[in-house]
This record gives sequence, structure tokens and C-alpha cells, in this order.
Amino acid sequence: MSRLSPRINKKVQASIVFPDKKERSVHVKNIGLGGVFLDIGQEVSVKWFAPKTIHILRISIGNPDELLLRAMVVRNGGKGLALRFSAISQGELLKIWEFIRESITNHNRCPYCNHPFEEFSKNCPNCKRGRDFKDKGYLTYWKKETLLSHISDNLSNLEISELQKVSELLEKDSLIMGHSPACSETEEFVGTCPAIKEVFGLIRKIAPTDFPVVIFGESGTGKELTVLAIHGRSPRNKGPFVAINCAAIPESLLEAELFGHAKGAFTGAHEVKKGKFEQADGGTLLLDEIGEMPLNLQSKLLRFLETQIIEPIGSQQNKKVNVRILAATNMDLEKAVAAGRFRLDLYYRLKVFTINLPPLRERGTDKAILAQYFLKKIKKEGNWECKGFTPEAMEAINGHSWPGNVREMINRIRRAVVVQDEWVRPEDMELDAEPNKVSQPKLKEAKNSLKKEMIMKTLNENGYNISQTARCLGISRQHLYLLKKKLDIGIPE
Repeated sequence: MSRLSPRINKKVQASIVFPDKKERSVHVKNIGLGGVFLDIGQEVSVKWFAPKTIHILRISIGNPDELLLRAMVVRNGGKGLALRFSAISQGELLKIWEFIRESITNHNRCPYCNHPFEEFSKNCPNCKRGRDFKDKGYLTYWKKETLLSHISDNLSNLEISELQKVSELLEKDSLIMGHSPACSETEEFVGTCPAIKEVFGLIRKIAPTDFPVVIFGESGTGKELTVLAIHGRSPRNKGPFVAINCAAIPESLLEAELFGHAKGAFTGAHEVKKGKFEQADGGTLLLDEIGEMPLNLQSKLLRFLETQIIEPIGSQQNKKVNVRILAATNMDLEKAVAAGRFRLDLYYRLKVFTINLPPLRERGTDKAILAQYFLKKIKKEGNWECKGFTPEAMEAINGHSWPGNVREMINRIRRAVVVQDEWVRPEDMELDAEPNKVSQPKLKEAKNSLKKEMIMKTLNENGYNISQTARCLGISRQHLYLLKKKLDIGIPE
């Protein structure tokens, strides 16, 4: 029987947060677009992995930033544990797909059904699934085939009268859908405050154009969701969506990742590799954390924006591609220009349209609306029993400053749903039960002082290596940069 997703057998670092609050390493036997198969070891209690239970899975797939995913148990047998990814975002799915595609080296066997064959074909002769993994639209193909398979399985158990009703409903909906504009996943784009309504209006106006857009906002405010919403509502929505984090890739490798390289261009370049620009041909390219892009690459990006032509490293031939550029950053680019870290001409070339995402602390009643929305969504994901928030919890939510923005809220509510007893209390979310108390400013100052002392100590212990320090503190590199700036923490030469 063939799998629903192409899978690879490759060693991947991973760990699971167990019900006893401890995080333990696990061995990944294989990984696919839909989930993973693990060897959990003999010492782990089987009762913790009952079918349909939800677990937090931390995996590293070769990128500096780890993925923290929710996964549901679908099978627990003697040979291992099968987990299916739950509520995975488009950005996370793209990162996993890039890892899988780069790791498929054996073209003599189908990664779906393991059927051997002598010559390449676009479809496996055994399971009939498409195998043209270099096709930029393959991920869209896979999602469609997977959905069709699930629908087919569910429909096969229906009676003829029930099937007739489904058929009539589909015909009715298809007439409505045929006159509706394409729309992307904006599952966490919820709110009614004037600032977020303005963002929604800008997305609707900007999406149909082909101009570059820069999205400004603090970490966790929804920059990636904004980009996906623009791509999903644009005429390019059937084309590829490719994202690259300019801060996560070393400067020496970033140029090759963006523009590709020819065979033999440098040591280790054993074959031709397409860059992100070429992969996004006909679609959209997100340059995340663009403020971190080195100056020499900024000039190449400016040249591309003016000509739509790329020159892979080591190649004598230029290539013309059709790509829309969207950029995101939590940096003040005007200050970066003044400091000489960002080109003024590139800044004005990119700044055709800008969207400023408000931090959660400035969204007023949206905090309560978002909290209720996420609680409902998270309860549904794991079939959790929870009656809601206590009045004290809602007061704590409204009074908290939310430095991690929407991402922080999601993670706090996820934790609360696991530990709550019928009602979510402030302590379940690890929030102050009296956020508006008069002594709060002094307490906040004390917390900041302790944070600064801890960060400086950890930086020193790790030789001022940002990535290692962030991992030791349990936060992202971007969050650490924000804390350095906020707490005025300097790094010696």
C-alpha cells in the first residue's frame, strides 16, 4: 500500500515534550509531508501515546531555526510511533518540503510505495503518483491529491442517497466559488481594531498588483500570514510561493541560495542548483528579515528588481524570471539606511507599498477576541475539554503587554489547555493574576534587570555566539536581537 506523502529515511534531530513536562530526544526513522515515524525507545510509557493524543514535536531539518510542531498519534505499534502533523502552517510545510526534496537522491525507487524501476518517469508505474519533484508546483499537486484521497475514503462509506446530496451541494457551491476571488489561509488574521482593519484593506488593494511590498512589524505580529494573504489573493496564487530568511543563512551561502549556481562554481558545487528566484518563477518570493541582507547582495537584488534577470554563480548565462518580491522585517530600515547598513536606492525601490502590522499590545479589544478564537481552535485540534477563560484570566490577557505578540498568545493558550482544570486561569497561561496592580512598573523593572543579567551571563558563557545563546535561553535569534536592543545589551569587540 502506498503512502499519502513522499517520505525519506534520514537522520533528523528531534525531541518530544512529554506529559511529565520533560523533553526527551527521539529517533526519527522517516519524515514526510504529512508526519513522522519515530522510535521512542523502550523506557517510554506506551500509555502516553494513545491514538489521537496531541504532542509537541521539536525537529531540526538542517536550518538554524528549529520547527516546533503539533503532531497527533495515528499508530502506536511494536515497531515505532506514527505521528501526523496537526495544524501545520504553509511556511512550516514549505520548509519540510524543501528538506525532503533536497534529500531525495535515490531516483530508482518511488518514495511513496518503494517500487523499483530502471528509468525515470513522471508517474510511478505502481502507485501512479507523480514523481516530478523538481516541478515548482509539486507541493500544490501533493495537497490536492491528498485531499482527494481523504474525500474519496470518506465518500466510499456513504449510501447512494447521501452521495446524491453531496453531489448537489458541490454543484451549488461550485457556482458560488466560481465567482469568488481566490483567498489564502489567514487563519490567525482575526481582529476588529482600526489598525488591523486598515491592514485588511491594504491587502485587498495591494494583492492584485505586481508591485513589491514591504511588511514591517515586530516578531510574532503575523508578517508571514500577511504575505500569504497577499499571494493567495493575487493573480499568482496558482504559482509557487517561496520563502527565505535572510538572517538564518550565513552570508557566504546566501548568494547561492538566492541566485543558484552552476556545476563546479565552487568547492562542493557538484551539480547545477536553482536559486530561490528561479524556484519562484511565475509566483512570489518572500525575503524575510531583509534588513539582515549583506550590502553586496543588496546591489544584486536592486539589479534584479530593475531587470528581472538573475545570474547564477559561476554561470556565463543570465536568466530572466517572472517573480514578485515581498519583503518582511522587524528592523527600522530608515535607521539602517542612515547607519549605512541598507542601500538607500534599494529602500526606495522596495518601498512601493508598505504595511505596518500593529503589535498585539496596541490592538485593544482584539486581545480578548484573539484569545477566545485561539482557545476554540486549540480545543478542536486536540479534542480538549475546557469551558473557557475565568474572568481573572481575561483580565490578565487584557493587562499583559504581549512582547511576543500573537505567537506568544498562541503558545501560552496551548500550554493552558493542557494544564487547565475545566477553566483557564491566569496561572495556567503563566500570566500575572493582577496585571494592573500599582506596583507593576517596579516589578517590570526588576524583571528586565534579571533578564538583562541572565542574557549577559549566557552570552559570555557561549562566547557571544547569538545562535548558541538563543538555544540556551530557549528563544529564537530574532527574539534575542529584540531583547538586546530593548535592554541595551552590547557585545564587546
